[in-house]
Amino acid sequence: MRPNFKGMRIVFILAITLILLLLILLIIPGRISRMLTPGSVTLIVSPVERKVEMKEVKGIAGYTTYTNTKLGISFERPSNWIFEESEQGSIISFIGPEESKSGIGYTVLDLWVEPTKEAGGRFVTLSEYDQEVLRNMKYGETKVISLLKTTLAGHEARERIISYVTPRPLKAVKPTMIVTMDRWIVIKKDPYFYQLHFMASEEDYPKYIEAYEHAKKTFKFLE
Repeated sequence: MRPNFKGMRIVFILAITLILLLLILLIIPGRISRMLTPGSVTLIVSPVERKVEMKEVKGIAGYTTYTNTKLGISFERPSNWIFEESEQGSIISFIGPEESKSGIGYTVLDLWVEPTKEAGGRFVTLSEYDQEVLRNMKYGETKVISLLKTTLAGHEARERIISYVTPRPLKAVKPTMIVTMDRWIVIKKDPYFYQLHFMASEEDYPKYIEAYEHAKKTFKFLE
């Protein structure tokens, strides 16, 4: 009796397909899990065009204290800016007024958190972290305006200001080109890097930078 090579080939292909499907089911969830840790989302720097329904925010109507016991921090933020948190809790945002020029993007004050290398992250030093954030800036005409060695809440810090050009809306055929200003200060306090970040259009930056300065001045670690 001659072997049924065609049938054997079909069985072999089905077996290989089954093995590949099992590998995909085992490996991809692990990769997704790692992608969703603070280590991966923190370094995504992009102009904010919110898809969620937004209410109108006008200026800065005083300040209120934001406290996060899980991260062990608190600071004062604009009381009328809209609170938004990433699903993993690694980005906490306070969304302010719409951009004056485009009416599409928003002024935003963020706190980004990433684990240190000892805690499963990627970076050991402040310098490594800051340089990686800068390398991830993929927008046009990126300019470094300043880099300072300073302190925040009694810890060594790096503070940087940059500008870059982005289209509004991002995928429009004929977008409006907006100069965006980013300013951030980052510190290391195990097991995390903490990055206080502010973003606004060049036109709106001087109007609302007070929100960042006030958050920086009142930022502290819980006892």
